[in-house]
Amino acid sequence: YSFLNFQKKNLRGVKKVISPSTSSKKDICRYFEYPSENISVIWNGINLDDCKFHQREKFNSNFVTIISSDVPMKNLKTLLKALHLLKHEGLSANLTIIGDLREDNKKLIRNLGLTNEINYKSKLTRAELIQSLNHADIGIAPSSYEGFGFPLVEMIATGLPVIVSDKASLPELAGSAGLIFNSEDSGDLKNKMKELIENHVLRNKLTENSKLRRDDFFGWDEYAKKLEDLYKEIIRGNI
Repeated sequence: YSFLNFQKKNLRGVKKVISPSTSSKKDICRYFEYPSENISVIWNGINLDDCKFHQREKFNSNFVTIISSDVPMKNLKTLLKALHLLKHEGLSANLTIIGDLREDNKKLIRNLGLTNEINYKSKLTRAELIQSLNHADIGIAPSSYEGFGFPLVEMIATGLPVIVSDKASLPELAGSAGLIFNSEDSGDLKNKMKELIENHVLRNKLTENSKLRRDDFFGWDEYAKKLEDLYKEIIRGNI
């Protein structure tokens, strides 16, 4: 993107940068040639009041993913191909896609014979989004890049075990609450999906880890407090 050169130029006069993840911090250092010691990592906050832990009583092999806008970076094609491979092996599973679908992915869904397995939802209210997450059994974050993945954090906060790609901030955010797959390998993703369908012990373990991981994220009030402390350090001239 052309604006990145502009940002790199502006950073020469900036004494402090706040990054939403350690992964993004590394990218800022690498691509903007900015000193690591001048970057503070503060994870973004979420609304924990509506993202409550939800205890699921039955398992129905319902996967969910949140793509917002369906751009190539969201890597939805890999997920659709993985679901096709899962179906080809005789395993029954459904996928709810929350966001706006591109025509080429709609066509891919038809070509792969997944019309009956896909539940597509667009332009949900906040309450409807949380309800959709609560109806799911496993969350998938397949993106090839996320500076900070709000959808993934929301999945974890509602108690979903998750499967995430090996790119950018997603493994960092998932921690012990998820399995990691090769973002370019639909077969690897299919294997992880199959593993969580068939292995209820692992699934329950990741669910418990999601419950614990939820406490690692913080609400916006706490985020503001961390930011305030950093501002005070800057004002005192310590930075």
